[in-house]
Amino acid sequence: VVQLNFAAAELLGDRDVVMAAVRQRGKDLELAHNELRGRRDIVLAAVEQDGAALRFADEALRADFEVVLAAVRRDGMALEFASPGLQADR
Repeated sequence: VVQLNFAAAELLGDRDVVMAAVRQRGKDLELAHNELRGRRDIVLAAVEQDGAALRFADEALRADFEVVLAAVRRDGMALEFASPGLQADR
């Protein structure tokens, strides 16, 4: 089990470590470096595990239809973290 809250700071920017963590615990996306919060593959893995992890995604990905759809499929309440444009497109 990989948990980012116990990881050394330099590991928070390591793609492989963050990917392993968010696959197990999507909300660990919150602890990842900003650059990784903007990576579609990382964010998709996070929201597929925990839809509410969308709140920690980069703004551009909160406007990505496929990312938001994956999040909402996991947790309908995740829509509140989508971009205003996608929220209006119910």
